[in-house]
Amino acid sequence: MKQFILLLFSLITLQHFTFAQKHESEVYKFKLGVDIPVATLTIGTAIPSFILQKKAKPLSYDEINALKISDINKFDRSAVYRYNHKAEVSSDVFQYASMVSPALLFADKKVRQDWKYILPMWIETFALTTTLTSLTKLTVKRKRPYVYNPDLPIEQKVSSNATASFFSGHTSISAASTFFVAKVYADYHPDSKWKPLMWTGAAIIPAITGLCRYGAGKHFFTDVIVGYAIGSAIGIGIPQLHKIKQKKD
Repeated sequence: MKQFILLLFSLITLQHFTFAQKHESEVYKFKLGVDIPVATLTIGTAIPSFILQKKAKPLSYDEINALKISDINKFDRSAVYRYNHKAEVSSDVFQYASMVSPALLFADKKVRQDWKYILPMWIETFALTTTLTSLTKLTVKRKRPYVYNPDLPIEQKVSSNATASFFSGHTSISAASTFFVAKVYADYHPDSKWKPLMWTGAAIIPAITGLCRYGAGKHFFTDVIVGYAIGSAIGIGIPQLHKIKQKKD
C-alpha cells in the first residue's frame, strides 16, 4: 500500500511539473518552493516507514501481561473498555467515503476545468497525511486501548498493529480529505451560500470517524484529537500554499 502511494505520488508530481510549464489556474498555481519541500517530506517519511514496518514485531505475552490501566492518563482511560465491532466497521465506511469525497469536486465546472491542478494537490495531501501518520505510529508505538482491556483474550492483543494507536490514521485521512474538499470549494466559490454547509460537513465527518475509532477500542481520545488536527491542517494547508494571491486594487 505504501509503495503504491509513493509511486502514484511520484507520477502525479511528474505530471504536475509538466502542466506547470503550460498554464496556471486562476485560483491555484504550482510553486517549486512548496511542491519540492512537500515531495521531500513525503518521501522522507515514507522511506523510514517502509524500513520500520519490516522490522515491526508483535507484542509478547510478557509485555501484555505487564501492562497496567493505571499507567494511562485519566482523560484517555475510558477507551480501554470499548471494543465494538460495529463501530470499527462504521469507522472504515466513514474513512473510505472521505477518501473518495474529493472526486465530488469535479462535479463543479470551474474545478473540473482545473483538474490538472486539483488532482496533484489532492495526491500531495493524501500522500503526506498517510506517510506522516504511518511514520508516527511506527516511531511512537503507542499500544491501542483494547490491549489493556482485561476482558479480551490475550490472543487478540498479540499483533504488531496493536502498537499503532498514536495517532489515528482513520481520523487524519478523513479530516485531510473533507477539509481539502471544503477549502477548494470555498476558494472557487468565495461568495457561495453553501460554504457554511461544506465547512460543517468537513468538521463533522472526521469527528464521527474518530468517535467510531474510540468506540471500537482502537484509539484513545488524544489519538483522535491529534489525528484530526494534523489531517485538517494538511487538508487546508496544501491548497492554501498553492493559492494565487489576489492583487489589491
